[in-house]
Order: sequence, then structure tokens, then C-alpha cells
Amino acid sequence: MGSYLQFLNGLMKGLVGSDSELEEPFVADLSVTVDAFDMLGSFAKVGTGPVTSSSCGKHMRFDGCSKHDLHKVVVDGVDYSGKAYMTNVVMSCGKPSCPRCYRLGWAPRLAWKISGRLLWFSKLLAETNVKTAVVEHVICSIPPADYGITDYDVMRARAVKALKLRGVVGGNLIFHATRQHRNGEDFFSPHFHSLCFILGGYGCRGCKKVCGDCNGFEGVVRRMRSVDGYVVKIAVDRETGVAGERECVGGTAWYQLHHAAYKRGVDRFHVSTYFGICSYNKVKVVVPPFKRVCPICSSDLVQHFYVGKRRFSDLCSRKPSSGVCHHGSVEGVFEDGVRVWVEAVGGSSGSE
Repeated sequence: MGSYLQFLNGLMKGLVGSDSELEEPFVADLSVTVDAFDMLGSFAKVGTGPVTSSSCGKHMRFDGCSKHDLHKVVVDGVDYSGKAYMTNVVMSCGKPSCPRCYRLGWAPRLAWKISGRLLWFSKLLAETNVKTAVVEHVICSIPPADYGITDYDVMRARAVKALKLRGVVGGNLIFHATRQHRNGEDFFSPHFHSLCFILGGYGCRGCKKVCGDCNGFEGVVRRMRSVDGYVVKIAVDRETGVAGERECVGGTAWYQLHHAAYKRGVDRFHVSTYFGICSYNKVKVVVPPFKRVCPICSSDLVQHFYVGKRRFSDLCSRKPSSGVCHHGSVEGVFEDGVRVWVEAVGGSSGSE
């Protein structure tokens, strides 16, 4: 750990390292053309493959929190008094291609791992540079001149190079092969969403100046675009257009994984990868087991049984609630004065 911290200290001083890929920026070849429809066929969105098994998505148990005495709160205008928070735990193959398992099985587990690894690095980076320790959400778009690259590893390597040349020292990459027209149709537009660390931090938040010769992140990305053609930008809120700070690293990763892509015909394709100081070959990070907690009172979720009169199929098909409980549903602890959600004796917690 000490030697790695020394490496980070050197990094904060501007000694990025001796990586040969940082020596010279590559120049985009604008003469290259490619049939985007052919390239689109090489990739698939998660959740669009075949169902792995007949067991996928079948109900296994209810995990939740029925501590209604701790739920006497109002969050975002919603009163949770007398309410329980429940999640329908289903069987999952854990494959991103499975339409039944990618959303409730594969994505949340991988998002938990991404969050755990990045927050570990954030804590370590805070010992050398607090500004660099902030996890930012950056989007790196592949220029049309590189659409003809059929080797995904080459495409990824070029994206990593583009990020490093703009001051991103490491982070996570989630690959998307398409974007969506306003009419809802997808079109080929490969890009990477990166939850990452920027050397010196993103100092342009709230700045009103027109970036030209400044050395801030926005100034650098604008100048580099004319060199290599890669469009790199901080993710902004769709409604406000403001580049806000990440409120939840795991939540951002979970959302981006929902419409990520994988390459067809490649076994164990890695939708999520790491680069720079966060790479697996830099240091091993042990992330705690995936764990679910109550979004209302933060208690561990435990197995519950329903003993009321509602149909079982209705309970399993309940749509997620809104607000802080959007990963599960809010249920009444009592029905006609009788408790209907009962904790299982010695029931397992919501960790896996």
C-alpha cells in the first residue's frame, strides 16, 4: 500500500508515468468511411439475448424491512408511516444478455462492485489531493473516423488514450454502442461512460467563462477535439443542463449498465472495465458482498413472509415505487389491523 500511495503522490505532482501511449496524441483519419448498420450488427444491447434458463426471473423470496416504528418519516413529500419496504428477489443467471436477469440480477451486482472499487480509490486519493478524489461522470464518444475499427480492444484503447490526454487518470468504463433518436430508434454511435478521476478535479463547475486558452478541463477537451476528433465531456443533467456532482456512484453505474452493450459472439465479454490507476493490475480491492439496505431507515433487508389476503401474483408483479424506494415497493405492514408482513425466523439478510 505504501508504494502505491507513493505512486499516487507522484501522479498528483504531474508525473503521469512512462506509458508510451501518452507520448503523442493520435490524429483522426477523416477519410475513413464505414457502414454504420454493419457495425451496429456486431453489438447488442444488454437484455436483448435469449433467456438463459426457465428459472430466470422466477420468484425466490421477499427481502424487506417492516420496522414501521423507524419509518415515521416524510421523504420527498411521501409519508412512510406504517409502511414496509419490500423487494422481490428472483433467480438470476447473472448474464447481461438475459432479458429476465440483466436488470435485477446482473446490473445491481456489478454496480455495487463498481461503486465499492471507485469509492475505495476516492478515499485513497483524498490523502494526496481532495479535488482529484471526486468521482466524475465523463462521456467519451468515438469519432466517425474510427467507426471502422472492428476490434473492440483497439476501440477501447483509443478511448482510454483520449481520456488520459485530457487529464483523466483512471476509472471505470461502460460501453454503449448506440444512442437514441427522439423518435425512439437506435443508431450506431459508440461511446463510453466513465466514472473516473480527473487530475486536479473538475474545476469548471459553475464557471461562466468561454473556454479558449484556459488549462481547465473544458479548455483542454475543446483543444484536443481538433487534434484527435474525440468528443469528451462531463455528463450534465438533462433538465437543467448543469454538470452536477455524483450523488450516488452506484446509482449512476446501475443506470448506465441498463442500456450498455456487449459484442456478439464473444464469451464473457466485459461490459465494464477499469483503466489507469484503477486498473486491476495496479492494486487489488476487496469489495464487500452485495448488500441491500432499507432506503427509508438504512436497516439491513431480511427475508419476509406475506400472510395477508392479496394474491401472490399481484405481489410479485407490483411496479417499483417512486422516489427513494424505486428499487422495490412500499407496502402496508398491516391490513385490517392485522400484521401481514412477518420476518422469517433466522431469515437471511439482503446480502449475496
